[in-house]
Amino acid sequence: MSLPTFDWALVKSFLAVLDAGSLMGAARRLGAQQPTLSRHVAELEAQLGTPLFERTGRGVVPTAAALAIADAARQMGDGAETLARQLAGRRNATTGSVRITTSEVAAVWLLPGVLAELAAAEPGIQIELLASNALDNLLRREADIAVRMVRPLQASLVARKLAELPIVAAAHADYLARAGTPRSPAELPQHRLIGYDRDETIVRGFAALGLSLTREQF
Repeated sequence: MSLPTFDWALVKSFLAVLDAGSLMGAARRLGAQQPTLSRHVAELEAQLGTPLFERTGRGVVPTAAALAIADAARQMGDGAETLARQLAGRRNATTGSVRITTSEVAAVWLLPGVLAELAAAEPGIQIELLASNALDNLLRREADIAVRMVRPLQASLVARKLAELPIVAAAHADYLARAGTPRSPAELPQHRLIGYDRDETIVRGFAALGLSLTREQF
């Protein structure tokens, strides 16, 4: 003997009427029309072959059959809610692969902690990290996102400032023993400097301090 197939909409309406104690209250809970709920209950009663409610002047009273199936119906409702949450979670989950390029220094010292937090928050995202000092990775479609210490000059790229990092002057002890230790930024132009050959970030930094410096001095 085959078991009957129950429509969840019918069971949902049955539970609403059971909890509200009337068709009017159930309709308010579900935002539905009373005739719809009455039809759902009637269809479920026809499938089960037994009345589920007795009509009274103030509402409805569950029959013994209704009370007998109430727990199973609630379990069905809990299962439906769990399924809905899981399906919603899958729809809202962020998945896919993102290729990020950044400088070799940032790849070693800056991004590992950030990527670890991202992996914990969005486990469905696969990160591919390209450590490169080239500035045209995005234009060559080698990466989706580039994390750089400079603003790109290409108008086709969208740039967002993430943070500010200090720039410090560093020298080997042997050099300082020969050339002396500068006491202020104003003394740096008197020393042999190593800097970027295609970027003027350091030059602009000196200019902000009122010091005139050109790339040729690096």
